[in-house]
Amino acid sequence: MKTRFFLKSNPSDSKGSIYFLFSTGYGKIKVSTGEKIPKKDWGTGLPKNSVSTTEIRSLLTSFQFKIDKKIKDLRDSQNRLPNKAELILFCKSTINGDLNIENSLYLSDLIDQFILENETSTNKGLVIGTL
Repeated sequence: MKTRFFLKSNPSDSKGSIYFLFSTGYGKIKVSTGEKIPKKDWGTGLPKNSVSTTEIRSLLTSFQFKIDKKIKDLRDSQNRLPNKAELILFCKSTINGDLNIENSLYLSDLIDQFILENETSTNKGLVIGTL
């Protein structure tokens, strides 16, 4: 299962809404990203590569990476693919910014985040037994 995108719009509209698209054995699951883009800027599966679409391309790439990682983690830990409700939850939490390093189950990610926060904080240094 791979995260893809498609553009949905009315023929009379100049802009379309970008949706996540997941193909599964029981059909296709579509979830809105909440982003809109002019139809003329849309390519095949992603916005065309231009200066005006750099930001939206970066955002969609980030969404795709996070959701694919969550799907892979579920497959590795529970040996199954997510169902429709889980996919919708993954998408919504990614859009809202809830699916980030603080929600990761990897200890290495948490340690990296801890070190980064400590380096930027001037409160106090690390002490024995902090982690």
